[in-house]
Amino acid sequence: MRLLALVLALTGAAVLSVSVPRPPSGLEAGDAWSALVVVKSEGRPVASARVGVYVGNKSFAARAVGRSRYRAHVTLPAPGRWPYGVRVRGRSY
Repeated sequence: MRLLALVLALTGAAVLSVSVPRPPSGLEAGDAWSALVVVKSEGRPVASARVGVYVGNKSFAARAVGRSRYRAHVTLPAPGRWPYGVRVRGRSY
């Protein structure tokens, strides 16, 4: 499974690294996907971040499940292809 890894360098702030595995193939509308998001800052764990996964315009809150790890239970809203991403501390990745 390839990881979608995104890195953002903020001016005057630490580099934030966010990764989430691709959704499983064959998902259909109404199917659930348990997305595990990993968030690090300059390689170090990030605790207490507000993290969510979005599919189209629908957002799913993620809960902390370990150091730097957050899990969101995502349900596809309807048939079709959906863009997805992660929001951490209000920023999209």
